Amino acid sequence: MDSIIEERLVEEVRKYEHLYNPTASTYKDAGSTANSWSEISATVGLDVPECIKTWRRIRDKFVRVKKTTKGRSGDEGGQKVPDFFIFMSWLMPHIKHRKTKSKHDKKRTEPSSTSAPEASPKSSTSAPEASPRSFTSASEASPELSLREVEEFVKLRVTNNSLFSGKRDSNTLAWKAILKHMGLQHKMNFSQASQMWENMKEKYTALKNPSDGMNVIPEMWDHFHLMDEAAEGRLEGSAPVLKVFPGDEDNRDFLPKKRRRVSMGTLPPVSSVADRPEIEVSLNGDEEEGEGGLDLNLIMKEVDDERKGMEAERQVMDKEKRMMERERLVLQRERALLDREAATLERDRATLDREMAMIERERVLLEREKAMVEKDKDAMCTEKRALEREKARLESLFAPGEATEENSENHSERKDSHAVNMDRKERFLQLFEKLIESF
Repeated sequence: MDSIIEERLVEEVRKYEHLYNPTASTYKDAGSTANSWSEISATVGLDVPECIKTWRRIRDKFVRVKKTTKGRSGDEGGQKVPDFFIFMSWLMPHIKHRKTKSKHDKKRTEPSSTSAPEASPKSSTSAPEASPRSFTSASEASPELSLREVEEFVKLRVTNNSLFSGKRDSNTLAWKAILKHMGLQHKMNFSQASQMWENMKEKYTALKNPSDGMNVIPEMWDHFHLMDEAAEGRLEGSAPVLKVFPGDEDNRDFLPKKRRRVSMGTLPPVSSVADRPEIEVSLNGDEEEGEGGLDLNLIMKEVDDERKGMEAERQVMDKEKRMMERERLVLQRERALLDREAATLERDRATLDREMAMIERERVLLEREKAMVEKDKDAMCTEKRALEREKARLESLFAPGEATEENSENHSERKDSHAVNMDRKERFLQLFEKLIESF
C-alpha cells in the first residue's frame, strides 16, 4: 500500500483518541467506534475493513520496532532511531508490553522484579532479544490464517456438518479430517480449530444481532459476509465431502497440543510514561499459560458433551425399545385376528363352493326340463296342424247342395261335436302354451 495513504490514515486515527486510548470514555463504545471509522474511511478513500486492517498492521509494526529497539540497547538513544518510530512516537504512552511466564518462572523472578529498573545497561544488553514475530493480538487463540484459508475452512465446516454428530470422538475426527485436507495439521490442532470456529460464530452473532442502542458496521469484519453465507445455508456443497474413520487414532501428522513454556523476552525498563494510559499488546504465547487449562477444559467439555450425548442416545434407545415392544404386542394381536379372519374366510369359501355345486345341479335340471317342454311344444304344434287339416277336410265334405237332409242333420250333430272337441283342444293348447311360456 502507498506510504502516503498510510501516513494519512495514521494522522486521521490520531484525531480520534478513543480508538487507541483505553482510558477514553468512549473507548468501548461500538457506535462511536463505527462512526469514527466511517469518517476515516471517507477521508482516506479506503473501505472501513481495509482501514482497520491497515491500522492494526501499522500499530503492530510500531510495537515490534519499539520492542526491538529496547531489546538491543535498553535506550532508544543508543542507536539510530527509525523514522517510522519517530512518526509513531505519539502512540508510545498508550502501549505497554506484557510478558507471559509459567507459574514456576513467576515465583522464581518475583523477588528480583523490584530491582529490574536499576539494572545496568550492560546487563540489559546481554538479555535475549525478543523476536519481532512474537507479537500477536490478544484475542487470537489459533494461528493466523489467510483469507483464502479461512474461506476454505468455513466451507469445509459447513459442507461436512454431518460429521459433527455429537457421538464419541466425532468432533475430533471431523476437525482432523478438515485440517489434513487443508494441509494445516502442522499449523494448528483440532482444539484450536474448534475454538476458532466457535469464536467466529460468536462474533458473527454479535455483529448480526447487536444489542439495543449499539451502532455497528458488520462489514468491518473481513469474514462477516462469509459467515452470513454459511448461516443462510448457501455454502453447503461448496467444498468436498470428507470421510472419517472412527478407528483412526494416528496423530503423527498432526500438531501436538502446546505445552506451557517460559518466555525469554526482556522486561521493558520503567519509564516516565509508566502511569499513562496504555494499550495492551501481548507477546507470542501470552495465552499459552492458560492454554493447558484451555485444552483440558475443552477435553472435559467434549467428554461431558459425549457423556450427555450417550445418555441421550441411551434414553432414546430405551424409548425406542419400549415402543418396539408395544408394536410387537400389537402385531401379535393383529396376527391372531388375521388368523381368525382367514379361518372364517376359508369356511365361507367352502360354503360358497357347496352352493355353487347345488346351483350347477339345478341349472342342469332346468336345462333338461326346458328340453322336454320344447319337445312337448313341437308335438302340440304337429297335432294342431293335423287338426287343422282334419277340419279343412270335414268342411269340404259338407259343402252346400251336396248333402241330404239326413246327412245334414248327422253332419250338424257331428259338426257340433267336432266343434266342441276343437274348442276343448284349442283351450288345452292355449293353456299348455301359457304353461310353456311361464318356464
